[in-house]
Amino acid sequence: MTEPAKRIAVVTPVHNRREITLQCLRSLERIDSVGLDVSVFVVDDGSTDGTAEAIAAEFPGVTVVRGNGELWFTEGTNVGVRAALEHDPEYVLMMNDDQVFDPGFLQSMVRTAIEYPRSIVGALLLLWDTPHRVFQVAPQWSVAWGGWRHWFHQTVWTVPDRPWDVDLIVGNCVLVPAAAIDEHGLMRSDRYPNFGDAEYTPRLKRNGWRLLIDPGARVFCQPNNIPAKVTKMSLRQKLNAL
Repeated sequence: MTEPAKRIAVVTPVHNRREITLQCLRSLERIDSVGLDVSVFVVDDGSTDGTAEAIAAEFPGVTVVRGNGELWFTEGTNVGVRAALEHDPEYVLMMNDDQVFDPGFLQSMVRTAIEYPRSIVGALLLLWDTPHRVFQVAPQWSVAWGGWRHWFHQTVWTVPDRPWDVDLIVGNCVLVPAAAIDEHGLMRSDRYPNFGDAEYTPRLKRNGWRLLIDPGARVFCQPNNIPAKVTKMSLRQKLNAL
């Protein structure tokens, strides 16, 4: 007897980067979805560049939820998750739109979530211009190291070959069982409008959910633009940054 497909809801908030968003959705469309029932929810938070219209034209199966431009990352994600939960998914994949995917990434994340009950699974985040280099990996807390211990020089060849435990998973691409959301709610957008993931996954861990990074789930991210030093900014740039 064939097992029913695992129901996965993919949620991403977006704002005014239409081509990046479309690239992400095209990549997502090409993944291996055998045995998976994948639905996609994009929260368009007040884009003025035609993002919502372009998604509707190219991806009519994607659900677009409109925001007012004031949701930011945390509440934008929360809005999408609430919409997704109405469709009774087993897992919610919370992610950013500035990334492309190895075809087997979601299969690997789901296998890991099944193999390790009560786990939250993060992808291995790599740089799309140097795809062997780790972009960022969830840190571990170490008193001996004086706080968060980050890995700055890891590659696909130096990370563990099995899922490993961490103390925090960044929100670029994280698979959360619906049961965890039912138990502990969503991110705290009232206190953390743009970095709710930094509070959310440690909260889940404190409540008995294991945090794992899956090295088989490779996701390629846009390199961060290095911000200008404050001393080099004009007054207008400083105000915009603030």
